Order: sequence, then C-alpha cells, then structure tokens
Amino acid sequence: MQPTLVSFLEGLDGVRQVNQSEVAAKTLTDINKAITIVSMAIVIILLAVSVFLISNTVMVGISVRREEIAIMKLIGAKDAFVRAPFVVEGIFIGLIGSIIPLVLLFLIYEKVIEYASSEFNFLSNMVSFIPVETIFRTLVPISLLLGIGIGWFGSRVTLHKHLRV
Repeated sequence: MQPTLVSFLEGLDGVRQVNQSEVAAKTLTDINKAITIVSMAIVIILLAVSVFLISNTVMVGISVRREEIAIMKLIGAKDAFVRAPFVVEGIFIGLIGSIIPLVLLFLIYEKVIEYASSEFNFLSNMVSFIPVETIFRTLVPISLLLGIGIGWFGSRVTLHKHLRV
C-alpha cells in the first residue's frame, strides 16, 4: 500500500517531496511474511508436541490399568464408562498445560512493561502498552478452551489407538 500512502502524503498541503524506498518496503514485507510462516510452523510443532505428550500420558495410564479395565469389562461396564476417566485425564492435563503459562505470563507481563518503560524512555512517548487485564479478558478463555480441546483430542486419539473395549 506504499503507492497509495505516497499519493496521499503528496496531496497534503505543505508537503514538497516524499522520499520512499521500494527496496525497504519490499524487504520489510518479506521479513513480515517470513516471521508469519516461522511463527505458524512453531505453533503447529507445539500443538503436535502437546498432543504427543498427552497421548503418551494417557497411554501409560491405559497400560497401568490394563487389568482393571479387563475386570470392568468382565462385570459389564459400558465402553463409555471405561473410556471416560482417560478422557477426563487428558482434558485435565490440557487444562493444567494452559493454566501454567497463563499464570507465568500474568506474573511476568507487568515486570517486562515496567522494565521496558524505565530502560527505554523514548518508548513511552511512542508506544502505549495494553494493560494485562485487557489482554487476559481475551487470552484466558481462548487458552483454556484450546487446552481442553488439545487434551480431549490427545486422549481420544490414544483411546482409539490403544484401548480396544
């Protein structure tokens, strides 16, 4: 959108000349795209690792309780009754996995803002930091739902693969 901005600035009263650099604009755009791609790759890798860890934890639980599961099936337990504790375990692990980073972020965010404001005084004139309450109003529900979803998905994948009831 650089040409549009340059045209707008040239049309303003009191502006004689607008200096622009196509190379700088293209470089910044390319850097932005690269950061977006790398960030998305990191998020996908972290999601896969989360599902893998939850899956392994539930699989260990299945292995440890193999005899109990067999006894439950022999006395007539329904499949859903046998699977439910493992799904709850996966959801609980996902919840804990989302709560810990939220608490750490809450504790560290204010300190980082204070440090940045005190060490880089020029930032306070150019940038206004968003209060932690505003961020958490959106971040907490999304994070908790994502943790529950990852936990549910990881446990369901494991149950489907390793628990034949």
